Amino acid sequence: MSVSVTREEFQEATREGRESGPGDKCPYPGGILAATWRRGHRESLAALNAEMVARIDAQRPTHLTDEAVTAAADQRLRVLDVIDQSRS
Repeated sequence: MSVSVTREEFQEATREGRESGPGDKCPYPGGILAATWRRGHRESLAALNAEMVARIDAQRPTHLTDEAVTAAADQRLRVLDVIDQSRS
């Protein structure tokens, strides 16, 4: 996706984002995404976001090996031991 935004629009969007914070109208706090949103490119931003989420989900492992589960459990036990020791 390629959208041209003027320097003034970028600065205005950044300034508005800082002043108002994230709002219901525009999900972006400021900067180039907020300027793009305000220029009416909401559908293309939503499509881009959906594409990124799909790519991230596709790279996520679908199952954990027994070794990974065991390692995670061991790590959790070590953390709990440290917490118990700090309370003593």
